[in-house]
Order: sequence, then structure tokens, then C-alpha cells
Amino acid sequence: MKLGDSFYYRDRNTTINWCPSDSESVWKKNMRVEHSKNLLQTLGWHEGSIQYQLNSHGFRADEFNSEEDGIIFLGCSYTFGIGMDAESMWAHKVANQLKLKNWNLGQGGCSNDTCYRLRSYWIPELKPKMVVMLAPPKFRMEICQPTLAEGFLPTDKNIKEFYKNWLSTDINSNLNIRKNVDGLHLLCNQMNIPFYCMLSDDAIISCRENSKDLARDLLHPGRIWNQNVANKFLEMINGV
Repeated sequence: MKLGDSFYYRDRNTTINWCPSDSESVWKKNMRVEHSKNLLQTLGWHEGSIQYQLNSHGFRADEFNSEEDGIIFLGCSYTFGIGMDAESMWAHKVANQLKLKNWNLGQGGCSNDTCYRLRSYWIPELKPKMVVMLAPPKFRMEICQPTLAEGFLPTDKNIKEFYKNWLSTDINSNLNIRKNVDGLHLLCNQMNIPFYCMLSDDAIISCRENSKDLARDLLHPGRIWNQNVANKFLEMINGV
């Protein structure tokens, strides 16, 4: 694999209709349950609500062009927009409001390690006007292999012994997120690029107004939450 590879690099220049955890099987399962079916209808989600358009590098983003002005967004599924239509994603709203290209490097299920890896390649390559990061949950990590990068989450069945030990002491995950965020901040400072960061755990708490505000997978937060996150980042950027 290459330093700047997306988890979805096999789907480059492609539009896909489903993306875990927003899968067709999850949709069909939810539609068989009366409560879930009613909730999906109330929220305005239907089978054709979402298309995941991936650019030539496998990111759900505008095409990359270093001669244009854009924002690099970093984060996990909340940034990638799993279960969300493109226009409702917080990253789209921020880029649209600032009239800049949306270079969304968000990856479903990724860690702060992933954000650091992607920034190491794409920030020097694209030279964005700013970098905005919704930091993934701190308990995740990434392991790079010759052909792919694999994210490890606390719920994975294939957690290895070292990961169990790593999780058993909270200082490991606290230091991991700090070193990745600090490294991102340092690179941006060196290149004179503004950097704005919010932790996803904090965003879930502070921006969630309604427990029924959900994405199409009924797992991720929905349109209202995405608007609230966009508002918070715009306040940070505008110094409000």
C-alpha cells in the first residue's frame, strides 16, 4: 500500500450505493422491523437516498487539484458520511459555506493513526487553505500491511493480545490521540496552514439534540447533528 491510500482505493472513480455499516442487508433488516421502518420513513430515508461518489483516489471528496483552494477534512465515518447524503454531511456544509473545495479524507472505522498517515501524504501534496479534523474515538488504532491498512476497533473479534493489553491502560489511547493531533498541528504550523480539531466523542455529546436524529443505517447521527457540527467548526474558523 501507499502512504496516501484510501480504505476504498479499490473503488476509485466509482459511485457505490451501500457502504458498511450502511449496507443493503442492514437496510432490509431494518425494513422488516416495524419500529425501524417507521423511523426510516419519518427521517425521510429510502433505498435510493444515498450515493457514495468516490474520486480517482478513492475518497468521498471533490477531485484533488493542488492548483485549487480547498479544505482537507480528517476523521472517521462521521466525516466520511456513512449513512448520509453528500449535501447533508458536515464537511460538505463547511466547505460550501467557505466556498472551498471539499477534500474529504474521512475513512469509515479509521483511527487517529489513519488521519496522521493520510495527512503525511496529502497535506504537502495539496497545500490546503486549512485542515479540519473530527478526531476518531481514541481507542482505535491502525496496522499497515503490504497491500492495505487495517483499522482495529475495540469490538473486533480478531483483537490480538497486544491490543487487549494496550486497551487495558487508558494512558495508551490518551497518548496516541495526543501525539497524532500534536503531529498534525505541528505540520500545519510549519506550512502556515490553519488547523481546527474537535474530538468525535465531544461532538457526539455537544451536538446531539435528538436521539432519533439518525443516518440511514440507524447507527450514525443524522442531518441535524451534521449541521450542528458544521456550525461549531465554522464558529471556530471564524473566531466566534
